[in-house]
Amino acid sequence: MKRKKIFNFFNPQNDNKNKDLGRINEDLFEKAIQNLINQKVDLIKNKKLIAYHRAEKNGDLDKFHIDFLLILNDFTSIPIQIKSSTNGVKKHQNKYKYIFALMINKKYSNEDIEKILISSLNWILKNRDK
Repeated sequence: MKRKKIFNFFNPQNDNKNKDLGRINEDLFEKAIQNLINQKVDLIKNKKLIAYHRAEKNGDLDKFHIDFLLILNDFTSIPIQIKSSTNGVKKHQNKYKYIFALMINKKYSNEDIEKILISSLNWILKNRDK
C-alpha cells in the first residue's frame, strides 16, 4: 500500500528565488523612475514626477505593502507596489485597493517600463479624484 503525501513542505529555495526576482524587478522600476525624473516628463494635468522614496525591507512603507512612494510636483504622493506576475497584481489589488500595483518583468526593456509607468501615472491622475 502506497502512502499518500499529506503535507506540502515549505521550500525555502523557491521563496528566495521569488524574493530575488522581486528585488530585480524593483531595481528595474527604480531605474525607470530615475530616468523619468531626469527627463522631466510631463504627465496629464501639468504634473511631473519629481522624486520618489523606495521602501526599506521591513520598514514602515514595506509594512503597508508599498514598494515605492512617487512624489509629484504638486507634492501629492502615489504609493506603488511592484509585482512579478498578473496573478500577484490581482491578489494585491483585491487586498489593498488604494495601493496601485504594477507588473514589472525582467524581460521588459527600460523603455517598456517607462511607458508602463507613464501610462499608469496618467491613469491614476485621471481617475483618482472620481
